[in-house]
Amino acid sequence: MTFGAFAVGMLLPLMARWISRHSHTPDQVIFLPCCWQLVPGAIGLTGVSEIIVEGDTGGGLDSPVTTVMTVAAIALGVLVGTGLQRPPEAEHR
Repeated sequence: MTFGAFAVGMLLPLMARWISRHSHTPDQVIFLPCCWQLVPGAIGLTGVSEIIVEGDTGGGLDSPVTTVMTVAAIALGVLVGTGLQRPPEAEHR
């Protein structure tokens, strides 16, 4: 599940840029709400998958560790995705 959070984090800057080009909306206006929805959604899905797959209903120390790992995976994915973008073309004055 952590890889899924990384993959979505990596695609998020690329998709925000693509949507901003087609809708003439700044990419940060698209990126920030998506990121704020991605973090709790990924953490929630990680918790549900642990309950279903592993039968872990106790939580304990696993939950905070998983939360930190998921947030770190999303942040790393966003950094990689931002690095994959082409730099904006220089505007001619």
